Amino acid sequence: MNIPILSLVARHRSFRRHLVSLASSVAVVFTSTAKIAAAETKWGDLFVAHIMTKWPDANTITHKGWEYENSIVLHGMEKIYMRGGDRRILQYIRAFADHYISEDGSVAMKTQEKNLDRIQPGMLLLFLHEETGEAKYKKAATFVIEELQKYPRNELGGFWHKGSFPNEMWTDGIYMAEPFAVKFAAQTGSHTGAYGEAFTQMSLVREKTKDAATGLSLHAWDADRNAFWADPDTGRSPHI
Repeated sequence: MNIPILSLVARHRSFRRHLVSLASSVAVVFTSTAKIAAAETKWGDLFVAHIMTKWPDANTITHKGWEYENSIVLHGMEKIYMRGGDRRILQYIRAFADHYISEDGSVAMKTQEKNLDRIQPGMLLLFLHEETGEAKYKKAATFVIEELQKYPRNELGGFWHKGSFPNEMWTDGIYMAEPFAVKFAAQTGSHTGAYGEAFTQMSLVREKTKDAATGLSLHAWDADRNAFWADPDTGRSPHI
């Protein structure tokens, strides 16, 4: 065997070793990912079991009604349901939503408050419409999106966080409203202005709450600069 052939064989063997090493690494990654997913499922199942045992009626978790502190728990349970398909979870979430939906499609969400915290539970309606196909959930979600359009805004177009907090924008208000609005548009093909609206709201909050020293977003901004926590010059809150 001449030298060029020996060199070629050596390179081929080296390539094979690299290929085997790469394949082994990929296998480790997939195995680790599977183990992590299994662990997450286990903890998720334990979480769901605890919630449903301690609070058989989801309305008693916080006693705050149609509001984000209830719905973020149920939204998390939704993710566990989507992974494992336990229909008891679906029924638990459904019972919560049905408690607030009227025959005419309206939702008992204290509309007079004009409170972004009461928009976030709309995510549950979109989930229930996807899972059950029942029109009442789409109708109720439409009620929520149309209520959002009535919420007051500051002069730059940003939603007030609550009607009782004039001209105040809070960073968590983005989580309360925009994911629901965007998902509604994607799921129904209606109110598609939500895409641009979400960008506008997020951009405005980011611009007005950005801390120059850290680059992080502070908790809130008051366009009037008269909230007790607002910096008199910037209107920003002191805390992240």
